[in-house]
Amino acid sequence: MKKKKKHQKRTKEPEINFHRLAKITSWTLSKAYKNFKNKQKINKLKKIRLKKREEAREIIKEKKELKLREEQIKKDLEEQRHKEQEELRMRKEKIRLKTEEQRLKTEELRLKTAEQRLKTEEQRRKNEEELRMRDKELRLKTEEQRLKTEEQRLKTEEQKRKEQEELRMREEKQRQQDQKEKRRKNKEQKLKDLEEQRRKNEEELRMRDKELRLKNEEEQKLKDKGEQNLKVELTSRLEAFKINKTKKN
Repeated sequence: MKKKKKHQKRTKEPEINFHRLAKITSWTLSKAYKNFKNKQKINKLKKIRLKKREEAREIIKEKKELKLREEQIKKDLEEQRHKEQEELRMRKEKIRLKTEEQRLKTEELRLKTAEQRLKTEEQRRKNEEELRMRDKELRLKTEEQRLKTEEQRLKTEEQKRKEQEELRMREEKQRQQDQKEKRRKNKEQKLKDLEEQRRKNEEELRMRDKELRLKNEEEQKLKDKGEQNLKVELTSRLEAFKINKTKKN
């Protein structure tokens, strides 16, 4: 029984495969034939389109050539018409120039007469203008001299102002430096011990007494020697006193 079943299976499998192969082959051939027909139709349509394009190009080319010939004819006709118009214009221009020449001769004669009259008038006006310019030049020179004098005065005043300003700036700078130095010294002085501070105070009191005594003596001398000389001397002594005081501090 088992051997019969195996024999039956072996006889059925080739029949099924052959049948399927026949169907596949038939379908493939049919599809290939359809594809071949479609390609033929496509190639035919392409040829028709190419032929129509070529015919269209030929028609466009012929139209362009025809248009160029028409334009050339129009151009030749336009040149001929322009030439005739130019000849007519030249004849008219020649007649106009002769008429203009005659008019210019008449105008030239009139202008010569007017020119002579203008020369006489111009000479008279020139003489008057020259006289007026001389008078104006004299006034300008006077005004120029006045302006130069005024300019020199302003320059002198400006220079004086600048010098004063520079002096003020130097004095201000010196004052600031003195203040800065004073602050520095005051800061250093604060770091000293109490005994040094007491000695400084006593010395300062003594110096103030001396300064007051000197001032009283100088005021007495001021009455004898005159105010100006005494001020100079007093200023000198006070400055020397202050310098000594500064050195001691």
